[in-house]
Amino acid sequence: MHRIHLALLAAALTLVLTGCGRRSEEGQDFGKILPSTTRTLSVAGLGVAKRIEGFGHSYIGAFGVRRQRGFFTLVAKRYRITGGQAGGGGSTVVDQLDDVYARNLQRRSGRRAQLALVMWGINDIALYGRAVLPAFKNGLTALLSRIRVTPRDAHEFNDATVRLGSGWTTSGEAAYTTADAELDIDVSRHARGGTIGFIAPAAQGTGAVYGFKVDGKAAGRLDTRGLFPKAPKQPRGAPTPFIKRLRIPGGTRTVHVDVTNVQRRAAFYGWHMEATRAPLIVVLHQPRPAGYLAYDGAFHQPDDEDVNALNRATDAVIAMFIDDRVTAADADDKLRGDNVFFLEDRLHPNDIGHEWLAKSSIDAFEATARRVRKEAAG
Repeated sequence: MHRIHLALLAAALTLVLTGCGRRSEEGQDFGKILPSTTRTLSVAGLGVAKRIEGFGHSYIGAFGVRRQRGFFTLVAKRYRITGGQAGGGGSTVVDQLDDVYARNLQRRSGRRAQLALVMWGINDIALYGRAVLPAFKNGLTALLSRIRVTPRDAHEFNDATVRLGSGWTTSGEAAYTTADAELDIDVSRHARGGTIGFIAPAAQGTGAVYGFKVDGKAAGRLDTRGLFPKAPKQPRGAPTPFIKRLRIPGGTRTVHVDVTNVQRRAAFYGWHMEATRAPLIVVLHQPRPAGYLAYDGAFHQPDDEDVNALNRATDAVIAMFIDDRVTAADADDKLRGDNVFFLEDRLHPNDIGHEWLAKSSIDAFEATARRVRKEAAG
């Protein structure tokens, strides 16, 4: 995984843990916040959860604490399941999601996770300011949509279901064009209908307008030209996977895409069909840290209002997934910027902070599982 190492994170490598065994304001030591027992979690349509995946920044990666005390590991232990993580310290959705998407999600085989944890965004704000939020929202939508896809329903640009028109060239994991072009997607094998995702990556200064027709009827467009934020932060050059989600009725045969207004170049990764029996995804809100001085030297030093804006953007993305299998978890009511829950940098959670993140995640998973089972039962 390529990483963007901010000055704040380089300095933070010398952190000393605080809060281990320390009593919080609520009189709870480490190890007493979570239930001491383990259990299984049944996901409607997918059975008992056996695998969890995590995507995000340094909180997901348990920066500054022992990995077994990080909240992602604590959640996995609660349900006695295995897991894998992608992301890490300093990572961002904009100009780093491409790595995660390619390495972890563009797979055509392997065990499917029933649960996923996502926590991302504050580093995007530090790199680009709030101008990043449209790109963050579209990139996060692409990630959540792709998590919901079974391997057999992921189709790359060179898949038999895709017919590229003239003007396209292919290289590596994408098809490219520098002029107006078109393509067709054969969706007839998905006769039941549902939601498909069309993935068009864009980097700074690139993009196009993608216009969609479903069996000849106009179905909206995706404009990637202005999604990637502009300087002052110079990106490392990696594109961000942006998405157009299309609801297609049963019996649909073809999705036609016209590519126009190309800015330098347009790209196409592929498409996918979201599963009706999708994993449960919990997206954690970014809690307000005890301080933001660790971001000194970043283009934009975040503050509480930035965190609030980031969480509102996250909620807007979650609202797009109407089947109730994607939900938010909020630990801010517990961590609330209190030093007792953070390391000496006042930005990263300590052991107790991670326990509260785990509890918020577990509560969200279990409430969502109950709701989905109830809906499935009619």
